[in-house]
Amino acid sequence: MTAAINQPAENLVQVFRAQNPWQGSLIVGYLEDQGVAAHLRPAPSVPPVDYYEFFNRNDTINGIFVMEHEADRARTLIDEFLATAPDMAALDELSAHKPHPDRGTFARLRIFLIEERRTFALAGWLGVTVLVLAWLWSAPCFPPPGWGFPVALIAVAWLVGRTLSKRQ
Repeated sequence: MTAAINQPAENLVQVFRAQNPWQGSLIVGYLEDQGVAAHLRPAPSVPPVDYYEFFNRNDTINGIFVMEHEADRARTLIDEFLATAPDMAALDELSAHKPHPDRGTFARLRIFLIEERRTFALAGWLGVTVLVLAWLWSAPCFPPPGWGFPVALIAVAWLVGRTLSKRQ
């Protein structure tokens, strides 16, 4: 274990600068799949620092860094990754195996959305009712009505909500 501590530190080397963070993440993932430890340096998101980096045209933003001894292999892998064209025939075959929705699926989804809209309309009316009840209970000029009035008010809100949601 002492031998590992006494070894000198190795430098990180920038091997590529991605056009955007998404491309950088893909390349870093590819390098790590190939056994090369890589790191993407994203743009800072701290307001004064990101403007400073942007106006100074920092070339390390979206840079991909690897250990110095793996730099040549990483550059070769990145070149292979960028030169690889997608196999359009394989992509077409893959998309042909995906299920395509039919009219029945669309009808079920439409019914589900209508029921969802009704549920949210009913929940909205019940929420308004609860807020009105809370306001009535906290009003100093209105005596607490007991349980009959809140139950009746909730029932009326439920009926109004169902009636209005059926019209949609």
